[in-house]
Amino acid sequence: MEDRKYDNISVSAFIYLDGKALIAKREDGDSFLPGYWEQVGGKADPGETQEQAIVREVQEEAGLIIEPVRSYNEYEFTHREKGLMCEYAYICKVVGEPTVSLSEEHTDYKWVNPEELEQIRPMSDYMREVIQKGFSEIPH
Repeated sequence: MEDRKYDNISVSAFIYLDGKALIAKREDGDSFLPGYWEQVGGKADPGETQEQAIVREVQEEAGLIIEPVRSYNEYEFTHREKGLMCEYAYICKVVGEPTVSLSEEHTDYKWVNPEELEQIRPMSDYMREVIQKGFSEIPH
């Protein structure tokens, strides 16, 4: 892929534990996809690596300590307010206790297997595809 300059980088975490992945429900008053289920993640801060951003975002939003294993998906898009962006999804494993403590950005969470994922609504088609891809790429 040619080198591009993005206005912003975002990251999302496919966090797996015992054959299940963590998903979180966005706050109902959110300006972007309110009430939708997603992977935990967010925007990288200036000067932060993708790996540092994913560790920070997961700790802030879910209270989990994770270790990024590797990036497995990238998605380039233009955001109406944030400009040209690229989101990198990472396979991540939990380090320590898997006790989830959500921030105010999310109202609920679930650990789901691939079959349960198919029943989750609302969820964007893109996010469902990224999570399904994560299941196919977790280390065995």
